[in-house]
Amino acid sequence: MRNNKFFIMRILIAALMVFVLLPYQVLYADEIPDTREPVHVGVVLQSGVAMTTDSGVYYGFDAEFMYKIAQYANLKPIFHPYKDNVEMFKGLICNDLLSSIK
Repeated sequence: MRNNKFFIMRILIAALMVFVLLPYQVLYADEIPDTREPVHVGVVLQSGVAMTTDSGVYYGFDAEFMYKIAQYANLKPIFHPYKDNVEMFKGLICNDLLSSIK
């Protein structure tokens, strides 16, 4: 009987600690405003390197690398697809990327 009381007390204390120590940001993550600065990234769609899903999310080596950089630099990447590197560099030189956004 005495062991049951200690076991129940341990569970109650552990549950109380979880609720007390649970951070505010986890409980209200949907309400926290997005303060990340957007960064525009030109990407050439290639199998295994940079691909897109039907919902518009980019994945692959280049995209995951950019997501990791954005995580540490507090940035929000906005991808702009190009058909090849020549077109992407022409867009960079002519500043088409920024003019098409405005």
